[in-house]
Amino acid sequence: MKRLDHFHALHAGLHHAAHEFPAQWDIYRCAHEIKVWHLDPNRDGGPFDDIGYHFLIKGSRFIPCRSLVYRGAHIKGFNDRSVGFCVCGDFSKRSPTSAEVSAVVSAIFEAERTIGHKLTPVGHNQFNNTFCPGPDLVRLVNDRIHQVRTHSGV
Repeated sequence: MKRLDHFHALHAGLHHAAHEFPAQWDIYRCAHEIKVWHLDPNRDGGPFDDIGYHFLIKGSRFIPCRSLVYRGAHIKGFNDRSVGFCVCGDFSKRSPTSAEVSAVVSAIFEAERTIGHKLTPVGHNQFNNTFCPGPDLVRLVNDRIHQVRTHSGV
């Protein structure tokens, strides 16, 4: 795996899994299933070295997945400039919940604390020809970050 140069990581690359996992699955089961898919040698584009995202979000929770020491595998051509965040859900069929948006923002703030500077949230579809992460996630995350930073002075 190639290392991520934190100085050049400018974006929080936002994704949705494009799949609704069973409600009874916890976030770790979802992470396992995504990792299995990312490691599949028969996957379109070939296997990744590890799960492609740095953080995974399900409901109101987030977990780190790929170490921030390493480049993600989530936005072809832009992994050296972004930290990857994926929400377990299909935002082509529904909008992100308030809890999901809050968890994404918390995960972004955690990444920012680790790398030492702010990230600009962007959608996968801003760099590649895809619907991911749906029509609402980037706007909702940017609005929430603005609210938090305005009220906290961060």
